[in-house]
Amino acid sequence: MPTEVVLFLFGLVNGGVALRQIGAGTWIVVAALVVGKPLGIAAATFAASAVGARRPSALTLRDVVAIGCAAGVGFTVALFFATAAFPDGDLLDQTKMGALFSLSAAPLAALVAMLLRVGRFGRSQAPT
Repeated sequence: MPTEVVLFLFGLVNGGVALRQIGAGTWIVVAALVVGKPLGIAAATFAASAVGARRPSALTLRDVVAIGCAAGVGFTVALFFATAAFPDGDLLDQTKMGALFSLSAAPLAALVAMLLRVGRFGRSQAPT
């Protein structure tokens, strides 16, 4: 947990995210991370299964969907690539905001895990 907090703070402080700049680039990055990554991970897993690759027996397709949603958090890497791909200006600021908004994938992943009853949400809880 401390590592994730440090990485988040590093990305936020050093990313130079302009909190006022939202536009088309923002929503493209959010869609790519929050929708595209889970779909890509699930599709690659299903395709690999279709050609004979085997998943570990404990890894269900519901787990794959929840993992894909968690992978949608692309904050630090998305900031790095946005900075490398775009010159200073509006588009760079918009894509940085998209990277920041990709943090919304975390509660979405928790919700999906709860609904699909995977991970800690799938285990029976002992009474306390």
